[in-house]
Amino acid sequence: MSTTKPLGSGAPAQAYQLLFEVEWVQPKVWRRLLVPITIDLPLLHATLLFGMGWLGGHLHEFVIGRDSYGPMDMADLDDIADEEGVTLRDALGAKKTFAY
Repeated sequence: MSTTKPLGSGAPAQAYQLLFEVEWVQPKVWRRLLVPITIDLPLLHATLLFGMGWLGGHLHEFVIGRDSYGPMDMADLDDIADEEGVTLRDALGAKKTFAY
């Protein structure tokens, strides 16, 4: 689960501060990452992987509100949109949390 918070005061935020927590793990495992608001979802996936020290090879899906985004090969599934070219800012809109 990730929580977003725009940084900056007054002027539009140029980055999101993400609090990334691994659910169902004790003790709690988490990272705080700064990412540009224009980061696209495939790059965000890589950023989250490497930020956690994971080497890859994981299927992934971003669930933002009622929308789901994933790699193109998952986009054939009815409920998952292709993540390519989608920025975090566009996917989030006014929402503040998402699942990964």
